[in-house]
Amino acid sequence: MIIPGKTFRSVFLPLIFLLLGVRLFALIHYHAVNILYWDQWDYYQPMFDGASWLELFRWQYGAHRQGLGFVLTRAIAELTDWNTRIESFAIGGLICLAAVAALWLKRRLFGFLNVYDIAIPLIVLTTAQFQTFVGAVNPAPAAFPLLLLTFYCLAWTITRDFWRYLLTLLLNHLLIFTGYGFFVGAITPALFAVESWRRRNDKRRLATALVALAISLLSVYSFFSDYDFSQLQNSTRSAARFWEYPLFVCLMFGRFMRPETGQTTWLTYLAMLCGVVLALTAVVALLIHCRLILKPDSKERGVSLVIVILLGYTLLFAANTAFGRAGMGLNISQSSRYVTLMIAGFLALYFHLLTIKRETARRFGLPVFLLLLLPGHLPLRLGADHPASFYSRNKRVWKDCYLRTEDYNRCESISDFKLLPAQSPEAIKRKLDYLKRHRLNLFADSR
Repeated sequence: MIIPGKTFRSVFLPLIFLLLGVRLFALIHYHAVNILYWDQWDYYQPMFDGASWLELFRWQYGAHRQGLGFVLTRAIAELTDWNTRIESFAIGGLICLAAVAALWLKRRLFGFLNVYDIAIPLIVLTTAQFQTFVGAVNPAPAAFPLLLLTFYCLAWTITRDFWRYLLTLLLNHLLIFTGYGFFVGAITPALFAVESWRRRNDKRRLATALVALAISLLSVYSFFSDYDFSQLQNSTRSAARFWEYPLFVCLMFGRFMRPETGQTTWLTYLAMLCGVVLALTAVVALLIHCRLILKPDSKERGVSLVIVILLGYTLLFAANTAFGRAGMGLNISQSSRYVTLMIAGFLALYFHLLTIKRETARRFGLPVFLLLLLPGHLPLRLGADHPASFYSRNKRVWKDCYLRTEDYNRCESISDFKLLPAQSPEAIKRKLDYLKRHRLNLFADSR
């Protein structure tokens, strides 16, 4: 199919974006429920305690801090009586904004948009990430890092050193403190070390790059000041066999393309196989573009730099997840909540395909890549048949039960659904009573 460039930019691409965006918000509409769920009872602890804005920004939960994610959570909570359904819609807005930023990034890197750029909304607006909106809702771990990472890549495309370094360092600091964005804390110093090496013959520019390197390391130091390493014990599970770690990573790539049918079909196995191929491709592409950013005369250094950032981030996240979760079983790799944080890697793979010099290989690879993205948007129906209904249906049953009986043990038994974390009964009852007393969350409305 050949679509004129102007028609594509003005009609076709916006239409695809709109349809996928509406579909994503339809998923949220059907399945987001206004009730705290599982980790949210812990996430919201500083809210129950009346913590300050700075404390919220630095609040640590598990391996990461909450950063900008919790700032948004607090703002929404104060405006909506702790309505987590509204928070789900806000997270959907962050994802859509990240898709716009990704299209802007593609335009900055390649100077044009083409028909294959429908890959970008297909990647970013996938409904395979449904748990991000209907599980333990929190913009900090995944949605905000995705958006900030896209802006971070855009900052590296700025021509002038001063503004490039200033915005990069600011976004680096925000990323380190916001959810799983902290992996950028390992990438930024490495990139500024490369910048310093490239500027070694220019004393002024070398000094600027070294200062930026020092500031990036200070951000990492700031993150670890008063860091509670004991919380890492909850993030690391029992060890797995050595071969299960790389396989876990491959299956995380495959999860992005697996249809949400609730059944194991040939498409499921195809997604797993493709995950192995794409994970290996990601490693090879990372090595190729690392070499290119070290070449002083590389004409496509900007593109390679962004690919290195996106692939480096994704592989760090996937490897870390495999280290902490592979011991629980390979099926954990299929968790929907990981999909949002794999988006950066698939954007990088798309950009890598665009850099292939051989036209035949590029014309073959791009359509195949688009076809691989389509199963991740199945099923087309988003209502009661979608896997997200497991969360929405049981949350509603639990909520209706508690509003009638105020007996949370009975509600968990009736709904056959574990909504509350492993806290003492007194702590849980105290929080539920607080919500009732102030008419917050499940006591504020009927949704």
